Amino acid sequence: MNHILTETEELLKYKLLQKSRSVAIIIFFLLGLLLGAATIYSLIYFGKITLPSQAIENQLNESQKSTDESKSEFQ
Repeated sequence: MNHILTETEELLKYKLLQKSRSVAIIIFFLLGLLLGAATIYSLIYFGKITLPSQAIENQLNESQKSTDESKSEFQ
Protein backbone atom coordinates (compact mmCIF):
# COMPACT_ATOMS: atom_id res chain seq x y z
CA MET A 1 0.00 0.00 0.00
CA ASN A 2 2.79 2.39 0.91
CA HIS A 3 4.53 1.58 -2.38
CA ILE A 4 1.42 2.62 -4.36
CA LEU A 5 1.24 5.93 -2.53
CA THR A 6 4.85 6.77 -3.30
CA GLU A 7 4.32 5.97 -6.99
CA THR A 8 1.24 8.21 -7.04
CA GLU A 9 3.15 10.99 -5.31
CA GLU A 10 5.99 10.68 -7.80
CA LEU A 11 3.53 10.77 -10.68
CA LEU A 12 1.89 13.91 -9.30
CA LYS A 13 5.29 15.56 -8.83
CA TYR A 14 6.23 14.67 -12.40
CA LYS A 15 2.99 16.11 -13.79
CA LEU A 16 3.49 19.29 -11.76
CA LEU A 17 7.04 19.59 -13.07
CA GLN A 18 5.86 19.15 -16.66
CA LYS A 19 3.15 21.77 -16.17
CA SER A 20 5.57 24.29 -14.67
CA ARG A 21 8.02 23.64 -17.51
CA SER A 22 5.37 24.37 -20.14
CA VAL A 23 4.33 27.53 -18.29
CA ALA A 24 7.97 28.67 -18.22
CA ILE A 25 8.28 28.05 -21.97
CA ILE A 26 5.14 30.11 -22.64
CA ILE A 27 6.40 32.95 -20.43
CA PHE A 28 9.78 33.03 -22.20
CA PHE A 29 8.04 33.00 -25.59
CA LEU A 30 5.84 35.94 -24.60
CA LEU A 31 8.84 37.83 -23.22
CA GLY A 32 10.62 37.28 -26.54
CA LEU A 33 7.64 38.66 -28.44
CA LEU A 34 7.53 41.67 -26.14
CA LEU A 35 11.24 42.31 -26.59
CA GLY A 36 10.92 42.06 -30.37
CA ALA A 37 7.96 44.43 -30.46
CA ALA A 38 9.77 46.94 -28.24
CA THR A 39 12.84 46.77 -30.48
CA ILE A 40 10.83 47.38 -33.65
CA TYR A 41 8.92 50.22 -32.00
CA SER A 42 12.15 51.91 -30.87
CA LEU A 43 13.67 51.56 -34.35
CA ILE A 44 10.60 53.16 -35.89
CA TYR A 45 10.45 55.87 -33.21
CA PHE A 46 14.08 56.89 -33.66
CA GLY A 47 13.78 56.84 -37.46
CA LYS A 48 16.02 53.85 -38.22
CA ILE A 49 13.12 52.12 -40.00
CA THR A 50 10.70 53.98 -42.27
CA LEU A 51 7.19 52.61 -42.55
CA PRO A 52 5.60 52.57 -46.03
CA SER A 53 3.04 55.21 -45.03
CA GLN A 54 5.84 57.46 -43.78
CA ALA A 55 7.78 56.94 -47.00
CA ILE A 56 4.76 57.94 -49.10
CA GLU A 57 4.16 61.00 -46.93
CA ASN A 58 7.82 62.02 -47.18
CA GLN A 59 7.74 61.57 -50.95
CA LEU A 60 4.60 63.72 -51.23
CA ASN A 61 6.16 66.43 -49.07
CA GLU A 62 9.31 66.45 -51.22
CA SER A 63 7.31 66.67 -54.44
CA GLN A 64 5.24 69.51 -52.94
CA LYS A 65 8.43 71.38 -52.02
CA SER A 66 9.86 70.91 -55.51
CA THR A 67 6.65 72.20 -57.15
CA ASP A 68 6.64 75.19 -54.80
CA GLU A 69 10.28 75.90 -55.67
CA SER A 70 9.62 75.62 -59.39
CA LYS A 71 6.61 77.96 -59.09
CA SER A 72 8.76 80.53 -57.29
CA GLU A 73 11.43 80.28 -60.03
CA PHE A 74 8.90 81.03 -62.77
CA GLN A 75 7.53 84.07 -61.00
